[in-house]
Amino acid sequence: MSSRLSGPERRQAVVETACRVFAKSSYRGSTTAQIARETGVTEPVLYRHFASKRALYLACLAAVWERVRALWEKAWSASRNRRTGYGRSARPTSRSGAPLGS
Repeated sequence: MSSRLSGPERRQAVVETACRVFAKSSYRGSTTAQIARETGVTEPVLYRHFASKRALYLACLAAVWERVRALWEKAWSASRNRRTGYGRSARPTSRSGAPLGS
């Protein structure tokens, strides 16, 4: 790593790298040494953030779930807005589209 990251930034970098490594090589086929090397940290630094390979894997699952959930919520909201007309106008409208209270 070219510049020193804060603890939370380093943790996030480890998780992002670990997710890529696990996706490419599987849980069994990956090592903490490989993840540390690809992140640009040492294994002791990795273990300061995660107690075990399993804990790191669970952090990856949580990170991926958050991304999927955010995408799903965005798609759901956009779909709902298209169906209901939300977001088109700040003024409430009738079913015909005419402004209410006019």
